[in-house]
Amino acid sequence: MPKGKPKTPTNPAPSNTGAWEASLASTLINNDELKTSVYLISPDKVEDKLQLQILGSAVETNVRQRFVYIEKDSLVAQGKEHGKGKDSGSKTSFPEIFAMLKSADELLPSAVLAKLLKVKILEYRDEELNRREELQQAELQKTKKAKGVKGKAKGKTGNASRSPTKSVSPDKGGKKDAKKGGKKSPVKKEGGTNIDPEAEVARGKCPLKKRGEEKEEPAKINDYPEFSPDLFVLCVGFEQADFMAECHKANLPITSLLKSSSLTYSSDFSWMEHISSFNMGSKVVLPDDNEGPEVEARVDAHQELIDKFWEDIAEQATEVPLPAHLVDVGFEKMSLPKLEVDAEIKKDNERMEKLLLALYQRVANKIYSIQSSLCQFKQYYKGMDMVEVADLTERTEDGELLHPLDMRYYNKIISLLPYESVSHVSVLNCMLEQVCEDQQPKKEELKEIGEE
Repeated sequence: MPKGKPKTPTNPAPSNTGAWEASLASTLINNDELKTSVYLISPDKVEDKLQLQILGSAVETNVRQRFVYIEKDSLVAQGKEHGKGKDSGSKTSFPEIFAMLKSADELLPSAVLAKLLKVKILEYRDEELNRREELQQAELQKTKKAKGVKGKAKGKTGNASRSPTKSVSPDKGGKKDAKKGGKKSPVKKEGGTNIDPEAEVARGKCPLKKRGEEKEEPAKINDYPEFSPDLFVLCVGFEQADFMAECHKANLPITSLLKSSSLTYSSDFSWMEHISSFNMGSKVVLPDDNEGPEVEARVDAHQELIDKFWEDIAEQATEVPLPAHLVDVGFEKMSLPKLEVDAEIKKDNERMEKLLLALYQRVANKIYSIQSSLCQFKQYYKGMDMVEVADLTERTEDGELLHPLDMRYYNKIISLLPYESVSHVSVLNCMLEQVCEDQQPKKEELKEIGEE
């Protein structure tokens, strides 16, 4: 095999498949309690992987709790570590998937990747369900505690009203209160010197921790659109043409496939510089071993892999009929701004955070737009009246239509339109009117049968 060319994935050793794979395929990622949307994001060029890498770092900040980020190379590495018996934090109900990774090649086949991805998504789903259950239990405990405190307070007030009041000498009581409340004990620093709390508060500092004060966490962003899913899963690095077909077989629905590209590209882009200096998130893994050719050759090989992926997807999307795994999948393009990540920005936390959040916001807005369009389509589809029409592909031996079309009503209403006013909208409307006209006798027959 020539150096720099991507390797062909090989099937792992056969294992005792059957029961667990059937159970995995029958397990749904969506249920009544939690809805999940899966988005595949693939780059247009290898250079765009840097943006997706930074996106992963932004998602990991957890400012949007509904978003999770899954990168293929990191996912496979975690699975292999778990397969070796090391604790990778996985709490899956399908540990058999990790046994398949032991004897697998460096590049896994799409069938194994699809199963591995679904297992990981199910883990995130279960974690979210457990988190919600814990929050619910905490709220119940808080409510019970509040009711208990109110009950005790009522008991005390009742006892106080029944007990006689004691007379206290104003002189003695006043002196005692003044002695007790006049001075506050100083607080000692680690070095041994005393601190006056009042003086520190006057300076704008408080050495004492306030009651209930906790460590500051990053502010959560709650900008989800109405009727949005409970979990947005962003999957990056799955550039294999048959991957979506394998996801369909594994009963893993893909909401949309996004093609990520940059608004501008640099002519002097150097992967060597970014791979050696960029330290946020997982490093970019190119499809070759460490003892392969130079980075430039490996980048070219990976670009060929990406181009082949998009060519195969475009070819599948033009097939008639459309393949089952692409019927409910949306295809979108996403343009991201060029990112300049130098050493100075990495040292400046505020600038780095601003860069991450700006990129994250742009991607989130695109996801929300897709989700909003999907909700509108579902609402439109609910009120749609589906009818069967003649199949134009069925023809006789002479090449004539097996089911001749009645075009009389269409020709009549289209002829009433001035030539300069004819557009694709009016033509479509006339076609639909013809279909409705053809269906009218059938509806009347069904109505008469129902009345009988």
